[in-house]
Amino acid sequence: LLLYLFAGAPMILGLMPVIIILLIVFLAFPMSTEVASERIMVRMGLAGLFHWTFPLADIKACEAISYNPMRTYWGWGIRRGFDGTRALTMRGDRAVRLTLATGPVQLIGSQRHEELAQAINHARGA
Repeated sequence: LLLYLFAGAPMILGLMPVIIILLIVFLAFPMSTEVASERIMVRMGLAGLFHWTFPLADIKACEAISYNPMRTYWGWGIRRGFDGTRALTMRGDRAVRLTLATGPVQLIGSQRHEELAQAINHARGA
């Protein structure tokens, strides 16, 4: 049925089902970040299907940044950068960069990245 509907149509019409599915996935799978007294918890997906925990004691530095997600990570989601950093993002070009004592640098996407960085730095006593 899809082949019949999109036969002879421009390429973009052929990609419409893929685009619609991606939009549904991004809208149905929210991302949340929680700053607690001893850790940061990042959850992605329904009911926190994917989650990461970063102990505050492991964080050496935390800063709010703007970045180019397409150039650095080839998009949004759970990504590994060319420099070995890991990005946990859903949209936008703002994030918090965590430099950890162990493991690679982490980027946590946030539309309120400055507030998130302040909350993390306050929780870790920096």
